[in-house]
Amino acid sequence: MKKVFIDGGAHKGEAIEVLLDKRDDLKGCEAHFFEPNPDLIEILESIADSNKDYDITIHHSALWKVDGEIDFLDSVERWGTLGGTIIPSIEEKWGLKIDRDNPRVVPATSLITFLDKFSKDDYIVIKLDIEGSEYEVIQALLKSGKIDMVDELYVEWHDHFFPHFKNLGDVLRAKLDKADVKVNNDWM
Repeated sequence: MKKVFIDGGAHKGEAIEVLLDKRDDLKGCEAHFFEPNPDLIEILESIADSNKDYDITIHHSALWKVDGEIDFLDSVERWGTLGGTIIPSIEEKWGLKIDRDNPRVVPATSLITFLDKFSKDDYIVIKLDIEGSEYEVIQALLKSGKIDMVDELYVEWHDHFFPHFKNLGDVLRAKLDKADVKVNNDWM
């Protein structure tokens, strides 16, 4: 059995200090950082090179429900790289502005397919801070039955930016409560 950490929305690698370094049981784990924003990849690669406590692989890709390519919408102005998304229905509020006119095409990786790399005997921890994509990714995990491979799931829900997903979020949270997976409804 190996320990695996999958970081959906790795951003600037904050999960190392905020989550992984606080978990002695995950020291030395195989870590996969998924980040669609090309401006953050160099930062993540530097973190991976300088951090020997984990076996980190950087994936310049959005963690998604299917493999392929998808439009990435950058946030601009006050939020900088904090609020980019692949979900165009995001509501702009609290100073968040999205550049809808200049999407960047980025790779997309299916979490369902990616999980095929691992065994049911592996201990898999997933963090999803994927700016609205969590609804469709979790829905795909549940529908495919791959949720059974997940031992722990950290989710940052973005109902505040996607109020039209609120009902779906409630349904997914109820289904996750019934699944045999430890769910943490935030990771910070």
